[in-house]
Amino acid sequence: MVSRGVRRTGFVLGAAALGLGLILADERADADGVAPVHVSLAGTRRVRVQITEGGTLPCDSADNRKLFDGFMSPGETFHGRTAGECVCVRNTRPPFTNVDWSTSQLACRPRVCRGRVCRPLPDPTIRAVLSGS
Repeated sequence: MVSRGVRRTGFVLGAAALGLGLILADERADADGVAPVHVSLAGTRRVRVQITEGGTLPCDSADNRKLFDGFMSPGETFHGRTAGECVCVRNTRPPFTNVDWSTSQLACRPRVCRGRVCRPLPDPTIRAVLSGS
């Protein structure tokens, strides 16, 4: 026969494990949710900018989904949202602001890594600064 104390302890431990599992599942759901994207243009000239959702280079790859393709002036910031882990960004260079593309780069959700284990930071905002010089 099992005493009441043992049953009660087993129930408390089971409830605690269930609660911890729900907390961890909720943390994963937040990490996999939609993240804000902020891409700013620094420099002195207006240039064309492409921002795509996806991790394939170059940015105009068919594997990526277009978030923005247009002209930005220095000091402007694109504000968008993505469910992806990374966005691909690139811009043109003067004087050929419609065809002279820079090398495509990935900007990803910020993470902190300790050894081989990486975890998302509390603020999932993806940020990139491009140069229009």
